[in-house]
Amino acid sequence: MLQYRELCGNRVSMLGYGCMRFPQKDGKIDYAAAEALIDTALESGVNYYDTAYMYHGGQSERFLRKALIERHDRSSYYVADKLPIWECKEEADCLRVFEEQLDRLGTDYIDYYLLHSLNAGNWESCKKLGAHTLQKELKRQGRIRYAGFSFHDSPEVLAQILNENEWDFCQLQLNYYDWDNGRAGEMYRLCEERGVPVIVMEPVRGGSLANMNTEIQAIFKEANPDASIASWAIRYVGSLDNVRVVLSGMTTMDQLTDNLKTCTNFAPLTPAERNVIDRVLEAFNRLPLVACTSCRYCEICPMGIDIPRAFGLYNEYVKFGAPWTLKGQYLKETPAEALADRCTGCRACAEICPQHLEIPELLKKVLDTANSL
Repeated sequence: MLQYRELCGNRVSMLGYGCMRFPQKDGKIDYAAAEALIDTALESGVNYYDTAYMYHGGQSERFLRKALIERHDRSSYYVADKLPIWECKEEADCLRVFEEQLDRLGTDYIDYYLLHSLNAGNWESCKKLGAHTLQKELKRQGRIRYAGFSFHDSPEVLAQILNENEWDFCQLQLNYYDWDNGRAGEMYRLCEERGVPVIVMEPVRGGSLANMNTEIQAIFKEANPDASIASWAIRYVGSLDNVRVVLSGMTTMDQLTDNLKTCTNFAPLTPAERNVIDRVLEAFNRLPLVACTSCRYCEICPMGIDIPRAFGLYNEYVKFGAPWTLKGQYLKETPAEALADRCTGCRACAEICPQHLEIPELLKKVLDTANSL
């Protein structure tokens, strides 16, 4: 049986569907393929679906209306959506965006409504615009059921946000790589101490914890030849007592099937398995990777540079030592208008990056490495 947990008094599936990485065709959501994924997930018991105003260039909410809300009993699943505070210049904009989200989704309420991607600056904007006050009012009206936020900053900022408002839940980037490297463990404990349940995003870190070099994969395979590499990451966060939902942006049916297998008759990690992950981290931390999760927030690049592609192919080169990933796939197969040499150093991308990457400098590193091969 699929694992279920209590979140705000509701019985939710531990495996949640992250709706930012649906399969695409000609640059748009492949409705047929994505709808098949939604149907399979629902039939298998997945009842938590997480979208956002900006996902798939604004198409994710509209897709969920067609594939989920118009085709299935509204009481059989929960929808999470997020208010993009950077889209709001004055107080009225917050309500305007919310109304637009309801219209896109084709529903009259949202179950779990989050302030999106809070950091120190966005939290100050929220307070000035009264976004958290709007959440309370919408909850009073029944137009949202529960109020939370997703977070990308330091434990110190998280503590401030937790202390300055009452929250029903918090969404954190949590995985075994970031537990110490990204201070995610400290953030998890802050929520746990305050009794704020945690929704996990990026448990497989944008796929990077499923696609590692052969040395690292061998450590996992030696420990359990039958387990997928991704299943270790899902089980790591699923073993935490205060985690209620583990979101996965499943693009293929194979990914969905594997995650369903992991979360059915769920088995927490044993002490011996935790030792395996410690060995993996020792090996992983020796690799000089760019810590990009392909969240695509940087699509705002005014020059049109495909930043996640640059970092993804660079990491493939580092992990697998294959020069053709940069020489061929990047320099030759990437459209000229999307290459890193167009970067002007404006830093619009760095300012919005949830991972706080120094993107212009890293793009130069990618380009220099590619040109040197």
